[in-house]
Amino acid sequence: MNRLVSDALGDGLRHLRSLQQPDGRWEGEVTWNSMLLSQWVLVRRAVGVWPLPSSEVAAITTHYESWQAADGSFAASRDGEGSVVVSALAYVALRVLEVDVASQLVAGTRRWLDGRRSHVEAMPSWGRVWLAAFGIYDYDGLNLIPPELVLLPRWSPFRMSSLYCHTRHIYLAMAYLCGARACFDLGPLARDLRMELLGCQRPDFASFRHRLSGPDVVVRPSSVLRWLFRAANAYGQRPNRWLRERALSRCVDVLARERDASAGYGLSPVSGLLSGLVRAHHDGNPIAAGAELTRLDYWRWQDADGIRYAGARSSSWDTAFALRAQLAALDQADAAPTDVTIQRSLASGYAWLADQQLHHDDGSPDGGNQDGRAGGWCFGDRRPGWPVSDCTAEVTTTILLLHEHAEVMAQVASPVSAARLESAIEFILRRQNRGGGFSTYERQRTSALLEKLNPAEMFTQCMADYAWVECTASCLLALNKFRCARPDYRPARLDRALRLGIRYLRSRQLRDGSYPAGWGINFSYSIYFAIEALRTNDVAASDPAVAGAAAWLVEHQRSDGGWGEHHSSLKLGRYVEHPESQAAMTAWAVLGLVRSVGSGHPAVQNGQAFLARLQSPAGDWPRQAPSGVFFGGGVIDYDLYRNIFPVWALSQSNVERQLTYPPSGHTKSAYS
Repeated sequence: MNRLVSDALGDGLRHLRSLQQPDGRWEGEVTWNSMLLSQWVLVRRAVGVWPLPSSEVAAITTHYESWQAADGSFAASRDGEGSVVVSALAYVALRVLEVDVASQLVAGTRRWLDGRRSHVEAMPSWGRVWLAAFGIYDYDGLNLIPPELVLLPRWSPFRMSSLYCHTRHIYLAMAYLCGARACFDLGPLARDLRMELLGCQRPDFASFRHRLSGPDVVVRPSSVLRWLFRAANAYGQRPNRWLRERALSRCVDVLARERDASAGYGLSPVSGLLSGLVRAHHDGNPIAAGAELTRLDYWRWQDADGIRYAGARSSSWDTAFALRAQLAALDQADAAPTDVTIQRSLASGYAWLADQQLHHDDGSPDGGNQDGRAGGWCFGDRRPGWPVSDCTAEVTTTILLLHEHAEVMAQVASPVSAARLESAIEFILRRQNRGGGFSTYERQRTSALLEKLNPAEMFTQCMADYAWVECTASCLLALNKFRCARPDYRPARLDRALRLGIRYLRSRQLRDGSYPAGWGINFSYSIYFAIEALRTNDVAASDPAVAGAAAWLVEHQRSDGGWGEHHSSLKLGRYVEHPESQAAMTAWAVLGLVRSVGSGHPAVQNGQAFLARLQSPAGDWPRQAPSGVFFGGGVIDYDLYRNIFPVWALSQSNVERQLTYPPSGHTKSAYS
């Protein structure tokens, strides 16, 4: 390891350890945009937890100021263009908060929206529903989601319970709000806001129903969906009263079951806030709903940039990767700080992770499936009760790796037992689909053809819990690691799962050698996971599945030694280079190349040198472009990625140094 990389690794390790919380976990902010904060303000107003303390208003205003662009707009992602939906909801929330109308926050946003009034009228339904719920828009202007869908039998391909869990909870709540035509009274302010956003008191909302325009539109309704909308709208004019009341009651029941099972924290802040509106309207007791609203503060984030709502909580995910980065550093003879310091950090992180496993096997919190929760880990901590396949897999891999370090385990009071590890493996296996790939929360329960009926308009790939390259790779890594540790445990079952999973990864490789991502930006992220899983499962470096991905990475390295990809590549379906090299993306590429061409390859060494040069004197890396994604176009930023993965990549100087490049020949693994 050269001196530049060695010093950078030592400084990076010290900084990474400084980010560990006293309880042993790591957790960075998962930043989406200001929309969740705006919705939280509106829900607080709806349930009567009002007015907000002046200190909270000041902190909220601070965050809006930090997010607003110079042109007055609010973007859907930190480096994205202005969003009509996000800007309109921010404007409404600021007016509800009684922020000075002459301020840049309010006046600047209104000027931006005034120039896009046709887009305000025709914004996606995710914005229209919220405005309609507060009397600013009208339900006549929406293509309604009939709540009667919740009554469909289990064999129906359109039943709500077959949808991806995030989608079904969001649309259960939206279907209730639309079916009940729920409206929370803002008083005269609603009339003012209608005039300010739409230009008149009584717009022809029905004429807006099929219009869709603006920068938020990602996917337009298919012809089949438009026909179904017309049928649903016609039915919605004169619904069967008995069916409507039964459907609304069922929506409330399912949402209440999820709320109870997740102890009020909710599957996500999006669904949690919508569920709060439903309860406030249905129960007719906003005060009771407001009392439970405090549980949704689980998603709240506050620091010098003010109060906002995070897109997710990621403590288990972040902690597993932070521990693996430090484990990799233990293999470096010249790593600093001392091994003892790292060992204490590892033991503390292990103990926190061990305490987060779920133990109750009662299906999903809303009864939507029978896959079970026992053995799983959530993305954040255990409180919401929604475990995920790749989170469970990454934690399981980390725990198994730590079990190999006696000096670390000597400091752990309660190691994870063999039975608990078996439970985690069974949880992972239950998420494998027939095609071999692994889904996130549940196995895929409906056809991908249902995506043709996606009503989200702002998002894609959200109708079913699909299999993903990254989830599959993480699961294969954990299954292989466990099989090596426990060769006696269900060997035929594990071999079959691994064989099918490798086959799935091969099927997902694109002609240029890359792999598409579902949860990160984009090809370098997915390639990193795919290569690690393939190589761990004895797929040779010369195999096209690995060699093709390595060649893609080498080809796309920038002249400064780094890698950088723009989030628009997800929407366009092709590689789009970012103007600047990114720390996290460079680290993913280095990790992938180390496992495929070896640490001695010039691309690896140049990548590590770039990371060392980019590092600040404090040992961290600058905050750059967002690196995460969801639903095909929702861009989010995982703040700790910029500090975890570079440390991990810098620690790889002595790994697989004997590999040669370019690879030649073709060797199949046992699971080909």
